[in-house]
Amino acid sequence: MSKKTCQRIHAKRRLEERFGLTINRHQMRELVQQIHAGRAEHLETQSNRISIKAIMLNDRKIAVVYDCSRQTIVTFLPQEALEEYENK
Repeated sequence: MSKKTCQRIHAKRRLEERFGLTINRHQMRELVQQIHAGRAEHLETQSNRISIKAIMLNDRKIAVVYDCSRQTIVTFLPQEALEEYENK
């Protein structure tokens, strides 16, 4: 499996674990398109490749780690992480 595929699998697992939500590949693609279209809130740049974004999923704001070079969501962060970024 490619790194990109592994990242997608990891992200879907964390979404289910942390929020009890499941999404398919089409919904995942829509979330990435949110980021590309500038509809995601930029929270932090961690490196040239990795940034933290806030996206909307089912009327819920969720923080994600986004890999710019692979154009994938790496993981969905816990709700506490979003709260910490918003309180900075």
